[in-house]
Amino acid sequence: MAQPNPIRAGLPQPILWLGLIGFSQEQQTLVQRLLLEMPSGWPCWRLAPYAVADAWWVDGAGLRLVGEGQIEVPAADTSGQPVSLDLGQIDRPIAFAHPLKAPGFEPRYIFDAADEASVRHVLQQFEAWLRPLRAQFALASEVVRREQSLRSGVHHLQLNGHLLAMVDLNRWSVGLSPKARPVDLLEATWQHRPALAHDMPSHFLRIRLSHLLWAYAMRSVGDVLPPRLRSEPIYFRCAPMVAPSWLTEAHHQILKQLSTRALTFNALQKLNRVRAPALARDLACLYYAGAITSVRANAAPSGSDPTQVRARVVPQTGFDSQLPLIA
Repeated sequence: MAQPNPIRAGLPQPILWLGLIGFSQEQQTLVQRLLLEMPSGWPCWRLAPYAVADAWWVDGAGLRLVGEGQIEVPAADTSGQPVSLDLGQIDRPIAFAHPLKAPGFEPRYIFDAADEASVRHVLQQFEAWLRPLRAQFALASEVVRREQSLRSGVHHLQLNGHLLAMVDLNRWSVGLSPKARPVDLLEATWQHRPALAHDMPSHFLRIRLSHLLWAYAMRSVGDVLPPRLRSEPIYFRCAPMVAPSWLTEAHHQILKQLSTRALTFNALQKLNRVRAPALARDLACLYYAGAITSVRANAAPSGSDPTQVRARVVPQTGFDSQLPLIA
């Protein structure tokens, strides 16, 4: 049994999504069990449809080469369609499970899905590939931890004299060094800088802060909904500052309900007949995207169109007051 990682004990770890291609339902159940038994201190791998997953495992037993860099994986269910993959176009890590029966096929990552050590090794390879995503999660966790103390303006994150990231609350954007490791962001010193110190190095990854925080809420293992949104009335504020395609039916339903009147967490749970953890995750996403608030003065007028309203703010602390005056 693998042991917990003491070096990462204090490092927030994201959920990473693993897609399985060609695995039978029995195999998927075994993989799910193996992932749930992984030790603490590492990212939490969970299964997801392969189209939206961060990384892929492919069953190599029935795989066949159909062209240069082209493979076809039969569906585990005989009634399903085979999956065709162009290896040159894949933009995420991919590993192949033994046995590999395609002559001449030599992928970079091969593993034994029934062996815990082999599984842990290939997942660690994936985690190294996905370091930028994990660094974004670490940065978001630090932003959220400082929510009540962050002032408007520009904040620089430095470690050993090196600029790792910038958080610009005037423009609601962040910049992140491609070399930043998750643990570096946990140890970095935050410096409040003048508003004019907002120019980011050209090599930094630029992300809208609402996008960063939405992903943080979606990938967090625990509850990241601010406590006040569990006890105080929740108001609709403005259209979420993320791509409309990111919203689920549950998000749309909540926004529609709150656009007519303020509701408490318990009232929303009863109205939608959902479990508390699921509702907390949906509300956390909407909160960090600027769509809901517990500050009545920041609420949109009752009956507003939840897809059109732009943000308005009054002086407060926390993200309820930090949004820019744009949708």
